[in-house]
Amino acid sequence: MSTKKHKIGEILIDNNFITREILDGALEHQKKFGGNITQYLIAYGYIKEEDLAKCISQQFGHPYLPLRAYDIPREMIELVPSCVAERYWLIPVDKIENIITVVMANPLDEEAIKEVEAITRCAVQPFVGIFSDIIKAIERYYNISIEDESLKKDKKTAPLFIYAKNYAGLEHRKSVRIR
Repeated sequence: MSTKKHKIGEILIDNNFITREILDGALEHQKKFGGNITQYLIAYGYIKEEDLAKCISQQFGHPYLPLRAYDIPREMIELVPSCVAERYWLIPVDKIENIITVVMANPLDEEAIKEVEAITRCAVQPFVGIFSDIIKAIERYYNISIEDESLKKDKKTAPLFIYAKNYAGLEHRKSVRIR
């Protein structure tokens, strides 16, 4: 089944999160300074991370799951090591039979999915999550501290959700990794 991938800016307009004028301003900013239009839109308060997550969910066909609504059982956290959760910005939330539900900053990251499947011996059902919620969940459930404060506070450097070899549109997103 082939589906046309709409640009994120158009999806944001269609969902009434921004106007055409705001999108045009973001695109102009991108031409002048580079970067990503969604980073600009978040940094300047035009959209919220949750709005973006919902639109990315719509754009790529992966459901959005708000982490703040979950209390993740310890046995779920123990299935995926903290180094994997941190490397790929993901958190396991549920398992039914041999399917594990994983909230990811990048639900198209095939490498992350394959690694989680190898570790857990389960098929991964990826969900879109809000990056800041994933960071908070990793800190809470793995009892670790994410050292780079700019990932948590500085919206101008807020990493975005999608990086995929098979998607190279104008709004190609890159996930930030802690090295």
